[in-house]
Amino acid sequence: MEMTDVREDLVALRREVSALREVVAALREEMSALREVVVPLREKVTILSEVMAKDHSDTQKLKAENAALHGAVVRLEQAVVEERTTRQTVVEELRQEVRRRAAPSGRPQGKITKAFHDVTVQTEPQPTADSDTTVLREALRTVTTFDAPSALGEDQLTALLQSLPRLEELTVRVPSFGTGRWLRLLPTSLRTLYVTGPEVTKSMWPERYGSGLSVSLQGVAADTISHLATELGSRITLVVTDAQVTTIPSQLRGAIIRVGPNTIILPAGVGDSELTELRSSRETVERLSVSAADLPRLREQLPEGLERLNVRGPEVTEPRWPLWNPLGRLSVSLQGVTADTISHLADLGRTVTGLEIYDCPDLTASSLEPLTRCRGLERLSVTAADLPRLRGQLPEGLRCLNVRGPEVTEPRWPEWDEDDGLSVSLQGVAADTISHLADLGRTVTVLEIYGEQRQHGQAADIRAQRMAATE
Repeated sequence: MEMTDVREDLVALRREVSALREVVAALREEMSALREVVVPLREKVTILSEVMAKDHSDTQKLKAENAALHGAVVRLEQAVVEERTTRQTVVEELRQEVRRRAAPSGRPQGKITKAFHDVTVQTEPQPTADSDTTVLREALRTVTTFDAPSALGEDQLTALLQSLPRLEELTVRVPSFGTGRWLRLLPTSLRTLYVTGPEVTKSMWPERYGSGLSVSLQGVAADTISHLATELGSRITLVVTDAQVTTIPSQLRGAIIRVGPNTIILPAGVGDSELTELRSSRETVERLSVSAADLPRLREQLPEGLERLNVRGPEVTEPRWPLWNPLGRLSVSLQGVTADTISHLADLGRTVTGLEIYDCPDLTASSLEPLTRCRGLERLSVTAADLPRLRGQLPEGLRCLNVRGPEVTEPRWPEWDEDDGLSVSLQGVAADTISHLADLGRTVTVLEIYGEQRQHGQAADIRAQRMAATE
């Protein structure tokens, strides 16, 4: 029995094993089928991973681009705000200018065309920035008078000038820049330019003169005139300035230069308009510089208050004003002029009481003869080279004679002698100069010698003459 049972159990186990084998075979078939499904799935997963990695990279780039765009938008918004603020400031300046032009004032009234008056300028935000800019640009194109805001930089000023093609009058508060580049952009229509420093409180507008450009400079740096001459040149017909002008730039020799209220430097080739300028300034002009060629035309045209007259030759660039300045009298200085210039002094219609002669090598004894017609001449300054030519040429009323050596730049007048004798001062002259004093035909009662050694014997002769005259 036991063996039979064992056999039966063994058969049953074999059947179970066989069944299990069938199950395993079926599972293997399923596994094989699953493998066939998993392989493409893995490939798809790999592809998806690559796509996701690329998408992540693209996402990072998009985030960076978005951040950059956001920054640009912020900057653009700030620029728009600044542009509107600047535009509103300029518009307000324009509106104030319109109000000033509408109110009475001592400043010359410029022209602002009707088109600008009709423009309605709003300071509130507009629907679009373009419409504001268009209105402002159209308004600027019609402006003929403009006061530039003091806060403008050079780039802003140059951009503004390009928007003012019909400008006739311009005011500029001294810019912090000094290149003068903005001067090149002044439109050809401009007739009056006023440049003022930060400390100026009272405007000094120039009257328009001629068809060129009239310029007024107040409280500005000395190099401003050189910038004007370089950039504008022959366009300028009048310069009014409170600066002391010592040298005339070659580009401005065709312009009237008015220094302060009492000094005028006339260009060569003076015409009727310049003479009109003189006649209108009779009470204020105290110093006047003219070319030698124009001196004959000034007869009876000199301002009544004139005290110093400089007559210059064609090569002179720096007027040398007479040193002696008696109140209410006229002193004259001659610079680099021709020999016949002296002949016109007696015909000016004014009494010349002082005369200083510089850099006139062409003088001769005959050209100095007209000095005898200058009856009111009291003081005369000449070079040592001219002294021998003065023999018999001194006017009777001459009281002081100054003789200068080649290195002397201004006369040193001798002490005035109350007697009728002649007072003489010698400055930096050679020793033999004294010998010519005895040939003047006048008694020397005072002699003052400065610089250079002198011969004692000649000095003693002069002292003897003085003592004899004063005994």
